[in-house]
Amino acid sequence: MGLFNFFNKKEEKQEIDLPIVKVTDNVNEVLLQISAQTNLALSMLDFKILSVRTFVKVGEDEEFIEITDVDKDILKKKSF
Repeated sequence: MGLFNFFNKKEEKQEIDLPIVKVTDNVNEVLLQISAQTNLALSMLDFKILSVRTFVKVGEDEEFIEITDVDKDILKKKSF
């Protein structure tokens, strides 16, 4: 009887609240988590990047600092 119940088992569909918005430093990791939570193949996920933060390191011993929009414009105009 248990074997026949296995074949007649109905798949339960999980409700997904869309859109899913995440803030992260590691996009790949979050996509893998969402794929596992929703039982969707990674190749089936579609995403948009809503914002980006840019960090630079000026000196050898200094920490990375976030640059402002003004700094981004200056960097765009300079050639490296």
